[in-house]
Amino acid sequence: MKSTFFILLGVFAFSFANAQSRSLVSIELTKKITNTYLDIKEKLLVSDSVEVKALAAEMNVQLNTLKMKSRNLDSLQQMSKLKKEMIKLTAEISSTGNINKQREAFALVSPALWKLENMQPMYNETLYLQVCPMTKVSWLSKEKEIKNPYYPKNMLDCGAVKGEITATE
Repeated sequence: MKSTFFILLGVFAFSFANAQSRSLVSIELTKKITNTYLDIKEKLLVSDSVEVKALAAEMNVQLNTLKMKSRNLDSLQQMSKLKKEMIKLTAEISSTGNINKQREAFALVSPALWKLENMQPMYNETLYLQVCPMTKVSWLSKEKEIKNPYYPKNMLDCGAVKGEITATE
């Protein structure tokens, strides 16, 4: 009887540790997704279409691996829809070497990621939503300083901070 109890206790402890490990993997994965997005933004600033293509492929794999979780069915459906949209867009970015087409698709990834971050924070630092007032395109940044990834040659500092998600750890 005692051995059965200890076996069950061991199984429970292993299951709990395994669940904790999966949870941590998910947290680390969501941070990686946001970091990869930020890396793409930085490569768009220097018009490095080759790196943007590679990073978008990496983000696509990360998104495909991400398991969405929510206690609310509506939220889960919205998050799943945003994830699918970002998967499609990152595939589009990774399928072209044309920097302008990459920027067009990235312009659609940005608001989707912002919505997802607001529903389920995925990053451990403060994020800022920045918008170019002339073109209405937005992007996320971890700095308040404006660096417009869509028009780095002509309008690098064109934009304003329009939102903020403060890190909570």
